Amino acid sequence: DFLIAEPIDGVILSPNQVIPVKLPSPERFVLHKLYASQSRTDRSKAPKDLDQAATATADGLCLTADAGTHDIPYAALVAREDFTAWQTVLGQTKRLPYGPKGLVLDEDPALVAAARSIFPGLPLQFCVIHVMRGLHRWLQYRYAGPRHLVAPFEALCHRLCYAASLQHVEVLQKEWQRERAAFLQGGLHAEVANFESKFPCLWTHFTYPGMPRSNNIIEGIIRQLGRKIDDTDGFQSVPTAWHMLQLLIMRYRCHRFSCSRVKG
Repeated sequence: DFLIAEPIDGVILSPNQVIPVKLPSPERFVLHKLYASQSRTDRSKAPKDLDQAATATADGLCLTADAGTHDIPYAALVAREDFTAWQTVLGQTKRLPYGPKGLVLDEDPALVAAARSIFPGLPLQFCVIHVMRGLHRWLQYRYAGPRHLVAPFEALCHRLCYAASLQHVEVLQKEWQRERAAFLQGGLHAEVANFESKFPCLWTHFTYPGMPRSNNIIEGIIRQLGRKIDDTDGFQSVPTAWHMLQLLIMRYRCHRFSCSRVKG
């Protein structure tokens, strides 16, 4: 009963379908495995229990990136990507000789709250790729209402996210207002409210030239580091893994400029 209390949502992927499932919360899974490792009569399975507990508490890598240079101003290995972790990471970037002029981030509430606490008043742009990815997952796997307006709703949200200019945004917002009542009548109340809550941070990049509308730069950096980061899997010591990651990040930062995607 303890293990399955307060479950979280997950999915099982197969070649033909995606199956929604309920998973134990990481905290309860860790405690369950630690208890199992000490209470088993078959002691040969105890090391496996401890390994699984360690895996569930594995640290995560928080990265910041400069949109102009693709540099990594600051990175940290954290136990959990929560408000406290992001507040620490963003707080370190605030100490740099040059401060950020704006932030492009995904819509994780902990990250947004940390950004606003460290940089109050700084322009925020939500990554439209993450916005649409999250909306699609919700509509595809979690939304349980009528589906006849799901496709038009998602298509209009996509056009709003990728509007070509502020003038285009005005045109699309008028279309949104015309279709809004139909979306609400079609059962999309929560989805409409949720998407409208993102409006203040969807088009910031039009007001601040040079600010991207997505954090694809971070994704590209992670892909480059990922070719080597996978090699750190299996480290039982967090400091050793972090030292390796620091070396990889430093190598990326010191890479010759001729290989940069930034012209000049």
